[in-house]
Amino acid sequence: MKRSFAIGVAAALFAVPAWAQPERGGPPGGGPGGPGMMGRGPGASLLGLVGMEAVRAELKLTDEQKATVDEIIAAERGGERPDFSGTQEMTEDERRAHFEKLRREHEEKVHGLLAKVLKTEQMERLLQIQLQSLGVAGLNRPDVAARLELSSEQKEKVAALLQERSTKLRDAMRSLFQEGGGDFSAMREKLDELRRQEDEKVLAVLTDPQRAALEKLKGEPFDMPRFGRGPGPRGPAGDGDDDGR
Repeated sequence: MKRSFAIGVAAALFAVPAWAQPERGGPPGGGPGGPGMMGRGPGASLLGLVGMEAVRAELKLTDEQKATVDEIIAAERGGERPDFSGTQEMTEDERRAHFEKLRREHEEKVHGLLAKVLKTEQMERLLQIQLQSLGVAGLNRPDVAARLELSSEQKEKVAALLQERSTKLRDAMRSLFQEGGGDFSAMREKLDELRRQEDEKVLAVLTDPQRAALEKLKGEPFDMPRFGRGPGPRGPAGDGDDDGR
């Protein structure tokens, strides 16, 4: 029970990086086996993304914008942490729903803060990069589902397949680490292959026009670096970010 709870909380923390996984230097996901293996980039959180130098360059942020964004990140890092009391008594599904609610509320807050700093086109590009980073998990977002005009049946299928995908990836990761061996490159390859297979199952729910519309929503492809450095004073190498959806 304790181990299951620990795994659930760890997964939840990875999903809410602003107050659980600060945007600092080092490999996203904190190295092999971290959330970076479950997706690309720093958890696909808006703060994690806008803290990456490659993303800042893509957005063409001015020095003034960077400074203001740094202030937002610093404030969110030092802000009030969520109340985890009572989560140990929750079922796994209840914890997942609870942490997803926290994550969405936090993203909405951050979206509002960044929208006041970034230009319209910069914010639009940041959201495109976020959708790319989220991968198929982005289909679970209400705004994306609405833009793609997913039917109720499609939404249910997507949600079920994403849950199945998450479980399979989590179980595969646990199994690989229990087997040991330390060959992180081989582990990543196995997980990437499994992820590709599961992603295709999710995408198969969409019609061809919907798949085309999804690609349009993503915008121009952005090469998300697996290793990035956050803004402001740099943390020591290895302090990984959280991906990311």
